[in-house]
Amino acid sequence: MLQSLEEVKTAISIFADDDVFWPPTFLSSILAPFEVEDVGAVGPTVSLERPTSDNFTVWDFLASAYLRRLYFNLPGTSHIDGGISCLSGRTAAFRSSILQTPEFGSAFAIEKWFGGVELSKADDDSFLTSNITSLFVDKVVWRMKPWSAYAIYLRTFNPPAVVCEEVLAYLLYHAYDGSHESPGYFFPAKRLTAPVLFGIWTLFAKTVKLVPHFWQYPGDLRYLPASWAFCYCHGVIKIWALLTIDKTTWDGGKMDLPCLRDVARGAKEDGHGEFGECDGFKAGGSEDGEFRIEQVQS
Repeated sequence: MLQSLEEVKTAISIFADDDVFWPPTFLSSILAPFEVEDVGAVGPTVSLERPTSDNFTVWDFLASAYLRRLYFNLPGTSHIDGGISCLSGRTAAFRSSILQTPEFGSAFAIEKWFGGVELSKADDDSFLTSNITSLFVDKVVWRMKPWSAYAIYLRTFNPPAVVCEEVLAYLLYHAYDGSHESPGYFFPAKRLTAPVLFGIWTLFAKTVKLVPHFWQYPGDLRYLPASWAFCYCHGVIKIWALLTIDKTTWDGGKMDLPCLRDVARGAKEDGHGEFGECDGFKAGGSEDGEFRIEQVQS
């Protein structure tokens, strides 16, 4: 990414994954907020390109549910204090002047977790907009985005739901020993009442963000148990991610980017669209300025 930024001559740089599709008016819409000088980055809402019903699987649903939850949270924190969890790398626009500073380049090239573990291949979107270490290093987020610091960043350190919720249910069950009767303002005090109501509430909390999705696709209600199950598995994934935080990689991590860049430049200058190969990848360009990098199929 840093090598690509060296070639950028425009005021705005837009990053996008190779599997996203933009509507016709996208560019004009994402560039409009930059008319305000204080705006340094802009991101759109994203939704899943839904496969046909015959090809739609539970994994497609979980991917769609993730995006629904993400873009349920972002407007909320953004409207409260301007904070967001992460400006998604699927598509995001930044002022080039920010990304081309030496300070950004050196920090991004060798990102470190609390100044120790090196994360030289960490994802770009989290580095750009969601650096957890800012809670304890510069601490500016506490003053500028207090609600987001609480609702987004501190939540990262919450214990896994599969542990936390089981412990809470256990404590609620044993908090009432059944030897006394409640005044009964709302319901008789039974020993199972509190943990059962707690279980219903937690499942509701894990579902409410998906209500717009189920309203649009009611047939997906059959996948709701899978969504609940993933919420609990996610805690285990977070623990594994913490234990393996020093092990990061990308599928394209072995690309010889300088070689590919030179090949693409040559294709443009020569005015042809032929591809040249470098270490299992090929690059090509044309006189209209389009460049492509593809993996060579074995």
